[in-house]
Parts: sequence; structure tokens; C-alpha cells
Amino acid sequence: MNMKLSIYIIVLLALISSPVLSQVTISGSVFDATTKEPLQGVNVYLSETTIGKQTNADGSFSFQTNLTGPFILVASSIGYQTERININIEKGENKSYSFSLKEKPIELDEIVVAADNTEWKSNFNRFQRFFIGDRKFSENTFFQNPEVLRFEGPNKQNKINVYTEAPLIIHNRDLGYIIETEFLQVHFNPDDNTGIYKLNTRFSEMESSDKNVIRRWNKNRSEAYKGSPTHFFKSLVLDDLRKERFKIVSMGSKIERVEESEISQLAFYYPKIWKTLIERYSVFKLTYTPVIVGHQVRFDLFDKVVNDHALSYLTYSGEIPYILIDENGALFDPTVLQLSGKWGFERISVMLPIDYKND
Repeated sequence: MNMKLSIYIIVLLALISSPVLSQVTISGSVFDATTKEPLQGVNVYLSETTIGKQTNADGSFSFQTNLTGPFILVASSIGYQTERININIEKGENKSYSFSLKEKPIELDEIVVAADNTEWKSNFNRFQRFFIGDRKFSENTFFQNPEVLRFEGPNKQNKINVYTEAPLIIHNRDLGYIIETEFLQVHFNPDDNTGIYKLNTRFSEMESSDKNVIRRWNKNRSEAYKGSPTHFFKSLVLDDLRKERFKIVSMGSKIERVEESEISQLAFYYPKIWKTLIERYSVFKLTYTPVIVGHQVRFDLFDKVVNDHALSYLTYSGEIPYILIDENGALFDPTVLQLSGKWGFERISVMLPIDYKND
């Protein structure tokens, strides 16, 4: 009896301690680039996650994560230019970083968003439909501070470029997240509602003491994840498409892993960092376009897709013909691809942090 009890305790301790042992500590400090004084209250976080901390009075920060793979470590504060560091997190290897933030120049020609600014309002309405999406969860997703948005265009290609003067704060009441978003590259075509966006995002969980609300958030998050681009790309890296109920239904066109003999071609597009990239990312390409992807698709007797609303279309958006995907299903450069169909309609309203676990 005592022997069984001892074994039980050892196993229990192992189960409790294993997540702790697998955690990595990310720490460091943030200073003013001019005065060299430490900066308090700076948000330091792993982009696209809920993981991060604000700096202390001495400018220091420290947080833990059990995530691994390539990430962007971001330091952001009002009045300062945002700084980013590309890092690679490995198990058992703590990391320390230092940021030196420069003050943001004051814009003297700031645009006033007034009720009679019809051009801004028109661009905003069109951008909102593109960026938030037009499917389930979109009605309860809204911008807290739309006045930070700036629009340029349309240009000759009918593209409108979008910028922000401060992080855009997005509330998603259906998924229970507040998302602080910095735009790196965003443009869209208001006629066909296509476009690309590359962002830094910081997720914060909404709080509620209502168990029904929490259950609804968990249910909606699971629904948002299943069949999403992140779900697909993670399954692709793990070679689990069939298990996760994805199917490429396009005839002749597919997405395939790049062979070792071809992978050095990345040097043409990423000459300074391509060797680092192939250590951290799996490299894929589209054989022909569009590649049509379905999740839980159904076929009739003639092998025709019955639920074609579940189909998404992948095409290249520019000249780079390679797709770099990390172990978490995140793309090194999401602007390489243009998504349409189901994924094209959903967008930010179904976005989840990388550290979300669909248990």
C-alpha cells in the first residue's frame, strides 16, 4: 500500500512540475534612447499572444512562457516609437533583451476626424467591412478608437493603404478578447474587399464572473479555431490535414513542402536571413493557383462539394513564391498570401492568440 502511494505521489509531482519545467523566462529592460533613463509602464509582449508584462519602475520586465518557436518581441509605449526584436524560443533556454526607445515625433498636420469628414467616413466604413470581416462574430467586434486610423488612396490599382497614429484597440465580445493592434502593412481594395495585413497584436482576456459568459467564450473560441487558417497551417506543418478534416479540393493545384534542393532559392528573396529562416520555419509553395481548401467538406454522388461555403482560396499576393510557417501555424510574412472565400470573409473577428489551446 505504501509502495503504491509513493508511486502515485511521484507521478503526481511529475505531472504538476512538467509544465513549470518546460517554461522559459523572457526578461530584460527598457530605456529612453536619449536620456538613458529606465522607462516604466512599457508594454513588452510576444506578438499575436496574450503573453507579456509592463516594465517596472527600474525599466525591467520578466515573464514566462511554454511556447517555442520564432516570435516577435515588441516594446510599445505612448509617445515612443515601437521597437521589435525577432527571437527564437527554445525549451530550457531563458532569454534576456534590452530595448532603447526613441521618442515619437509630434505630427503637426494631424487630421481631425470630424462628423463632416465624408471621405474619411467612407473609407472607414469600407475598411471596417474588410478588416473585421462579414461573418459570425463580426457584429460584436468593434474598434474602441477608430480616430487613430489614417487612409491613403485609392491608388492606380484601386488599393487604399491604412495607417494608425497609435495602436488600434479592438474589442471582440464574442471571443472575449481585447486586441491592441499596430499596423505594419495594411491595404485593401474597396471594390472586391480583398487585401492584405501584417500586424503586431497583443491579446488581453476580457474578465467576467458570469460562468455562462465564460462558457460562451470558450465555445466560440473553439468554433473560431476549427477550420481557421492557423488550424490549417499548423496541421500542414504536422502533416495532419486528413486527421484534422482538411481537404485540398482543387484539381492539379496544391500546397507542398519545398524540397531540400530548392530551398536555397529563399536567398533571392531573403538574402540576409534565409539560413536562419529555414532553421525556424517549414517552407511550402503553391504548385498552381488558386489552391482551394475545405474543412469538413461534403461531396455528392458526383464528387462535387455540397457545402462550398466552407471553401477557401489561396493565391500569391506578390512576387515571393514561398510560404514560411512555424510550428504554431503562424506565417513569417502573411502578406505573401491572399485569402478569399470563407477565410476572406472572416478575418479579425475570428482571430485568436497563438497561445490559444483548443482542448
